[in-house]
Amino acid sequence: MSQKRCEQGSEAGVYEASTSPAGRSTVGKDSAGRLMVGRAYPGAMANVRSKTPVRALWLVIAVASLSLGAVGVVVPVLPTTPFLLLAAYAAARSSTRLHAWLVGHRLFGPLITDWQANHTVSRRAKATATATMTASAVVLFVVGPSTWLALAVTALMATVATWLWLRPEPTRS
Repeated sequence: MSQKRCEQGSEAGVYEASTSPAGRSTVGKDSAGRLMVGRAYPGAMANVRSKTPVRALWLVIAVASLSLGAVGVVVPVLPTTPFLLLAAYAAARSSTRLHAWLVGHRLFGPLITDWQANHTVSRRAKATATATMTASAVVLFVVGPSTWLALAVTALMATVATWLWLRPEPTRS
């Protein structure tokens, strides 16, 4: 965390912020402990105030991704993490309020801020995702319509799990 100075309206003041490897401010807290969201991606928040069709499209993508991520919490075959990351990415381009809610969320926030700041995934998130994918594979083999479909989906999930475990883990201080 580093000290940043914000000179914009009621948000003026010094706050703590994490930065991405490229040095872009992502998220932090001000001296009163309020969450402050800055530029998380190239172009993020650049035209949030404008009423363009592109902004509306980003908002639709954010809400749809968030909805699919929420369904993925209870449906074993549907992944949650990629949809939440996509929702945060799209919300950063369309709605500061939705993006701040996602980043400040008790469960989703740490996952999103770790990814935005350093492209890291916690060991707990990796283990949970792997366990869910394993359970989904078992269910597919037991009740799936065909063996080849279960094999194909399991191979895809194994590829995703491998990629996930190759991501670095965040360092906690």
